[in-house]
Amino acid sequence: MSWHRGLARLLHFIGLAMFLGSIFGHIALGALPGAEADAHSVVLSSLAVVHTTKTLTLPGLGLVIVTGVWMTLSYHGGFFRARWLTVHQVLSLLILLNSLVLLRPLGLQVLEVARGLHGPGFDLTSLHTLTREEKTFGAINLVLTLATIAVAVYRPRLLRRTPARSTGPEGLAAGKSPRT
Repeated sequence: MSWHRGLARLLHFIGLAMFLGSIFGHIALGALPGAEADAHSVVLSSLAVVHTTKTLTLPGLGLVIVTGVWMTLSYHGGFFRARWLTVHQVLSLLILLNSLVLLRPLGLQVLEVARGLHGPGFDLTSLHTLTREEKTFGAINLVLTLATIAVAVYRPRLLRRTPARSTGPEGLAAGKSPRT
């Protein structure tokens, strides 16, 4: 393996660690006892999620996408060459779209609503609606991410075309057994 390929893989895994680690961090922040005890706690938790999204989640995802494209073009002959890689790339695209189009704007909306909770009403209804959506799309992203990892890990066995084996005399003489 050339040092370029090793560097690309290392950066790919660093990006994955940033992205996946921030997702687990968001889950932990939402599960903290007292996270919704008062307006200050809600704002602080929402601000932490928005900040980690900006500094870890999206840069990590960007690093994964850039290094993935780099490895695809440099070492796999381009796009749509291997079925497992195409599945991996489509799942990655869905993660990117979910993150940029749905989750990032939802996080900003949650923060805006949380900042408005300082009034005398302290009604969490609108916040709960947004956080429920954020948790749903976040869970979808987590499942897509784990599926993408599974495709990459199990690629030798997954989505592989099985070569046609000769069952004639030349195939049997070469030690190839007929498959039923």
